[in-house]
Amino acid sequence: MAPRTRVTAALRAQRFDAGSLALNLMATVGRRGSRRIERLPDTASLRSWCQTSRLALDEGIDEPELLERIRHLREQAYALTRAVVRAEGVDERGLEAINVVARFPTPAPCLVAVAGTVEFAPARLSIEAVLSVIARDLAHVLGSPELRARLHECHSEECRMIFLAPAGREQRWCSKAQCGNRAKVAAHRARAAQMHQDSR
Repeated sequence: MAPRTRVTAALRAQRFDAGSLALNLMATVGRRGSRRIERLPDTASLRSWCQTSRLALDEGIDEPELLERIRHLREQAYALTRAVVRAEGVDERGLEAINVVARFPTPAPCLVAVAGTVEFAPARLSIEAVLSVIARDLAHVLGSPELRARLHECHSEECRMIFLAPAGREQRWCSKAQCGNRAKVAAHRARAAQMHQDSR
């Protein structure tokens, strides 16, 4: 029987280091290779994720519906991206589902005057527009040969997070401080246990 994952605050914490908006959404599921950790468990966590991602939601938006639909898009996006990364062949229905979402029109960027200069005014997004922005980001990543070549899956069997590695650099772990460090600790313990066994 597999040991239970101790779900700490660090494991529940949302991650924004995958390299793009759509990849960050996929990272709202932790430890896909073992016991999944849901990092969007409720509408409060959804609001926090959208705020950090600079997605301004319409006033009065149906948050429970958005949560359900954004989780659905997340799984479609992950399945498609993982198939691309693993060169397993692309599911045409999954691909078209992403394209349908991406076609929904989103508000054009607008400028406002602020303290003698100009800034982007936050565009308030409907549910369909939020999903479209994410799907377009995924299309940008998967449709670019340069970005597609930088897509990697974390080598941790537990993690399996998909991320954009820096250009021209191989990167085995989504994070050296997290999965990379855990792998080193596990390897050290395995070597110590083997040395103890050999000395008996």
